Amino acid sequence: MKKILLCLAALILSSCTVQSQAPDTAATKMTETYNGFWNKLSFDQTPVNAPSEWDKSKNVLWKAKVGTGYSTPVIWQDKVYVLGEPGTLYCLEKSSGNISWSLSTTDNDVTPAEKGKLNVASSGCGNAAATPAVSNDGVFIVLASGIVTRVGHDGKRMWIKVFEQPMNGAYGRAASPIILDGKVLVSIDHLFALDAKSGETAWECAEATNDYATPDVFMVSGKKYILMPSGCIVNPEDGKKAGGVDGADYASPIVSGDTLYFAGSNAAAFKASLDEKGALKTEKLWETQIQGEQVSTPLVLDGFFYSLTDDAMLLVIDAKTGEKKLEANIGEKINPPFFAALKAAGGNIYISNDSGSVAVMAPGIEQKILAVSNIEGRSGATPVFEGTKLFLRVGEEVYCIGK
Repeated sequence: MKKILLCLAALILSSCTVQSQAPDTAATKMTETYNGFWNKLSFDQTPVNAPSEWDKSKNVLWKAKVGTGYSTPVIWQDKVYVLGEPGTLYCLEKSSGNISWSLSTTDNDVTPAEKGKLNVASSGCGNAAATPAVSNDGVFIVLASGIVTRVGHDGKRMWIKVFEQPMNGAYGRAASPIILDGKVLVSIDHLFALDAKSGETAWECAEATNDYATPDVFMVSGKKYILMPSGCIVNPEDGKKAGGVDGADYASPIVSGDTLYFAGSNAAAFKASLDEKGALKTEKLWETQIQGEQVSTPLVLDGFFYSLTDDAMLLVIDAKTGEKKLEANIGEKINPPFFAALKAAGGNIYISNDSGSVAVMAPGIEQKILAVSNIEGRSGATPVFEGTKLFLRVGEEVYCIGK
């Protein structure tokens, strides 16, 4: 397995769900947060008019130095939050990129007794790969060492907690936190739910193992469930396993309405519903083989399922039937590897690699690349859009792209 899998986009980020022709924003509405490595808001068909071409000197409104890292920037009201290695949270002014404040989280911020619990194993994707989750209660960050902390919007730490859990694999941790109904969902070896206000553990689910990709949240007949990358489904009320499907190893799952999608060695779709007793049931709708390792979170848009392997194989599948419509290598247009999630915005699909290039592709089955822009520097972060602006993390800097 390639070492590049360690940075998992997840995103990841992050993280935060993708949408089809009728964007399902139920998860966004019930959390009202920016969640995960890829951010639930990021997969709506965002009606933006951001530039499709840029470089270091073209269409750059501002840039801010925040250090290296793989977590995606978070837009929250008039601020941009971003996490830099090895654990510094930056609060930027959205209009200018000026740093309002920064707060570093290190081993010295925990008690001497807790220091012995920290995970000191080498993490290939660094200590700060997970994208923060943000709500009115503050900013929640997860570090690979096992530290979880809540920071107020004024930059003051509100609580800090250490999880003594081994890493499941050799590539580190990249799973981002999710805020749901007053709880912070944290994947460190397995799934924990913390009280957002106090940091106290509400429950844990040992069966919901995960270190890499970010979970998702879906709703069936008004009832919420947590969908793990492995396919394990958890009841958020008590943390008990409510069901399960065949999941993926590295890419985050995505949800569109009552359909759950995964991309691993195979792409698959499952329909979720409740039986006559109100218990969750799932039905496999289709399964299609994928050639290659899948790290980038896939996308469902306008009736098609899009996935991209780490060696640049683009797959377009009919989201209802599982029929392959396109399988093509786009490596001549944009070099692999790919960690960032596929992103729909302004009627196009944005594909980001790990070296600062972003390809803008027209949706559909013709593999039409409209433009490729580059700002050299490593990054597994997913582009984030707002209005006419694009926020892009590359190397040690966050760029605000616009006209």
